[in-house]
Amino acid sequence: MAFFDRLREARINASLTQEQLATKLGIAKSTLSGYESGNREPSVATIAKALDILGIDANFLYQDEM
Repeated sequence: MAFFDRLREARINASLTQEQLATKLGIAKSTLSGYESGNREPSVATIAKALDILGIDANFLYQDEM
């Protein structure tokens, strides 16, 4: 499973819609959609904020990337 799949999974497990998570991250819903589809790369700051909001760690997101 890739980063973008795990990001989507974590959002769903947190019972958040794309719009809700995007608002909490301070980004547009279309930007988050791009992250979840693998068409865009989030900044390190956005990833750090997402980790905090979703209650996950970087190992979860990147475990298959290494």
